[in-house]
Amino acid sequence: MRENEAQNDFTIWRYMDLPRFVSMLSTRQLRFTKAETYRDDPWEGFCEVKHLELPAELTTESPGHALYALASNYSREEYQSAPQRLFVNSWCCWRESMSMWDLYGSRGSGVAVTSTAARYRTAVKFAIREEQCALGRVHYHENLESADAIHRDLTKHALQSGRLWQDILELAFHKRGGFEAENEWRAALYQPPEQLSTGVDIDCDLDELIDEVYVGPRAEPFVHAVVREVAEKYGLRKLVMHSTLLKGPLR
Repeated sequence: MRENEAQNDFTIWRYMDLPRFVSMLSTRQLRFTKAETYRDDPWEGFCEVKHLELPAELTTESPGHALYALASNYSREEYQSAPQRLFVNSWCCWRESMSMWDLYGSRGSGVAVTSTAARYRTAVKFAIREEQCALGRVHYHENLESADAIHRDLTKHALQSGRLWQDILELAFHKRGGFEAENEWRAALYQPPEQLSTGVDIDCDLDELIDEVYVGPRAEPFVHAVVREVAEKYGLRKLVMHSTLLKGPLR
């Protein structure tokens, strides 16, 4: 597993609706969503690829070129199917966000949990090969389509096996500038093509992962009470707080 951060002790926030919070507590798992199902961003996992064309006929005069062209086409197919192979668990960096509360808790029922990138690394139980997982901050591009980060030239080299998986994972960490307000940190998994579901659930030590629990600034007092009772029911002994983002200054 690789991390694209030199320092990983910063705070991360995970916003969700109440049903997802209950599901996380009851299963003790985190949901990783398939990239192609992100309806708010059809560019998730997008990649532009240059590759060698297969020769019209395979001849004994150029077997090396033919084999290289086959490898180039295989790698191209892997890159272009990245949205079906990448599964993502998204968080927000550093600070509480009113825009994220509006997105997940506009009716006052949103829930958020805080952690750190370092705690996430130890709490989530990735039962896969290290080269199939990556953690880190998302990089935003004003013009993603022209960004070098999502272009691959397979006319000169064709990556194979684990190195190819790692390079495909890099695509999960580049998004268009219009999403920069999300200030996203995420974990991404590379899964084989036979994984047909819209997401995968990964075991997690929630007591290790979660620092604090918040209900949104528009939540009624009964929502705060419900979230606290749900946390206690599922054995999560963490402080449940009411966001103060909409409280005025003391006078």
